[in-house]
Parts: sequence; structure tokens; C-alpha cells
Amino acid sequence: MRDFSVFGVPVEDCAEVRNLTGFNYARTIEATAVKNFETDDPEVRKRLVYDGSDSRASDESKAIFQSIRDIPASLMEIRLVLIICRLMKFIVRQGDVVGAYLNASAPANSFVRLGKGWLSALSEEGQRRYMELLGAGKSI
Repeated sequence: MRDFSVFGVPVEDCAEVRNLTGFNYARTIEATAVKNFETDDPEVRKRLVYDGSDSRASDESKAIFQSIRDIPASLMEIRLVLIICRLMKFIVRQGDVVGAYLNASAPANSFVRLGKGWLSALSEEGQRRYMELLGAGKSI
């Protein structure tokens, strides 16, 4: 991640940044999994994802990227179909789409709040800027 500047360079949470078109921010969610845990060669994997469940706009209102009516089926509709299927004694098999954490793409000017635990994932320039902002008492 550091080699590809995945997180970019930290910026101060200030009026100039919040006035960017489409500004929004969210926390991040860390997921850890152990692949092949049943073997002699398990592999620990970590993923940091944008927490789309609580993204905020510049005025702290909930950021909306896509209206629920634009999504083909809401979670409520899916749950109703599953209940009806089970009541009719149908066998229901479910799957997971790897990496599907948002129902819509996050637009430009989407920011995340990174904790100190992810400091090492930043480039050297990013780490330096993070520490400068933190040392000056700025909100990052």
C-alpha cells in the first residue's frame, strides 16, 4: 500500500477541504481473516475498507451516494423473499461477493479517518505529514 500511495497524503480537516465538491468522509473498518488456517501454511490477511454505513457530508449530515430506490432490490425486500422461501420449505443458498462493501462507488473527494495503527501503511511523506498535523493539534 505504501508503494502505491493508496491513502495519499493526509490533509487537515478544515473548511477548505470540506468545501470541495462532493466532500464526504467516513471511518474505516479493519477486517482480519486467516486463509488456509487448516493447513501448515496459514496466511493472515488484513483489509481496510471505507465504512459506507456512516459516511458524512461537510455539514455532518449522512452522505448519500445513491438513493435506495435506485438499487434493484433493497435489503428489506431480499429479507422478505427469503422468509417467504423458507416458509414454503424452499432450500435457500446464499453467497458473498468479495469486496462488496458499498452499494455505490464513493465519489471523488471521499476521505477516510485513519487511526495511528495504519501510520506505517502511509508513504514516508504521508507519515511525516500525519505527524506534523497531529503535533500541531489539527484534526486529520
